[in-house]
Amino acid sequence: MSTKEVIKHSGAIQVSANQISLLQRKIWNVLLANAFDDLLSKDEYSITIKDLAEILKFDSNDIELVKEAVTKMQKVLVQWNVLEKDDEAWISSQFLGEVNITKQSGVIFYTWGKYLREKLYNPTMYAKINLAVQSKFKSKYALILYELCLDYFIKKQGKGETPWIDIEDFRKLMGADNDKYYSNFKYLNRKVLKVALNEVNKESDIFIKVSRRMESRKVVALKFHISPTPYSNNLLTRLIKSPKQGELSFKSEDEEKKELYERMTKAFTLSDRQAQEILNTMHDFEEVKEILDMVERRVKRDEIMNIGAYTYKALKDQYQPRKSIIAIEREQEAEARANEEKRKAKEKEIINRLVEEYEGYIAKTVKAYVSGLSQEDQEGVKKSFEESLDEFLKGKYKESGLKSPIVNASYIKFLSAKYLKNGILDFHAFAQELGYILEKDGDSWKMANVRDLLGTK
Repeated sequence: MSTKEVIKHSGAIQVSANQISLLQRKIWNVLLANAFDDLLSKDEYSITIKDLAEILKFDSNDIELVKEAVTKMQKVLVQWNVLEKDDEAWISSQFLGEVNITKQSGVIFYTWGKYLREKLYNPTMYAKINLAVQSKFKSKYALILYELCLDYFIKKQGKGETPWIDIEDFRKLMGADNDKYYSNFKYLNRKVLKVALNEVNKESDIFIKVSRRMESRKVVALKFHISPTPYSNNLLTRLIKSPKQGELSFKSEDEEKKELYERMTKAFTLSDRQAQEILNTMHDFEEVKEILDMVERRVKRDEIMNIGAYTYKALKDQYQPRKSIIAIEREQEAEARANEEKRKAKEKEIINRLVEEYEGYIAKTVKAYVSGLSQEDQEGVKKSFEESLDEFLKGKYKESGLKSPIVNASYIKFLSAKYLKNGILDFHAFAQELGYILEKDGDSWKMANVRDLLGTK
């Protein structure tokens, strides 16, 4: 494939799907770049697995992983155009159409629906995603943020700025809206936002800064400011300036200052000197706006006699009203909820790790058992396993043997159940030996001593 970039529609960049992994997102971009010139003239496109793996910077050992990722993409339904930047509302769509992978030639044949092909080929707003840059990302959050910010980069101005993005929309864009752990901004910031920002700013051709909008000391929205990195060698000049993007207007710092100055002098009766002093000393304009909003609410309740003097003092002292008992109780409730979310997240992390370790323990035990058998007994075990396979697994077994992940998992499960039933600890006992007390919770597990591990009451 000759192209090094993919032209990607704004609605396709703003995709919400918790099921999309970093690898799947990278693959989708490559498939789109590969098919772009023929989107309207053909119904089916093809690329060799070898070429796909090469563009993704994968080695031959990862080809099976690529094949599995491609086939799984067919089952993913995504919500498009989350921020409604495009005038047309896209509700949901299949991430990838029919896929056929020929075993002998190693070629992937794939499709998209007619409506989606037309949109992807002739977008009203689009950006070029550099495939060389995307191959550097190790986090799916970094690639998502990179695509989003490229979508709002304005070539003519040499900079860009997203609109204010509601926190829930941001979680949806990042694929972090199904995990309650990320409903707390502290964890969303630590595990998603900072990870994405650090990686994009380190590995890509753009540099991103973030602003936060606060309400009642809670972050409710984010805005991203985009500029080229000093070492990008003008890579961003390759971005396409589409008509709608070119019409977007972004407020400069001077314009924001002017708006705040007029608001302070006209609505809050500050003098020219007082307003200039505030703007020259308080550089966080969002904090200025928040304090002005607070004063305005008090004015409407007739709680302030001298508006100008009160506003000036509030801004100078960065005034925050004294907390009421209700506010304190709400904070305590929020802290309790945060602690509970932390407990649940820790419990989930521990149980997931225990499951992985338990699977490793079983695989190791089975391997030791088989290696201790005579050649004749090993053949007998092998034959017994082969006879237990259904038609689907027999096909996989003939194709890849025990190298197939699904066949190998069936092999371990078969041997542990038939030959090692009394020689392998069950999951509960295995966890207990490691110091974790588990209890059955329907079809899953919960921990009885997670609070002790966290040191909470």
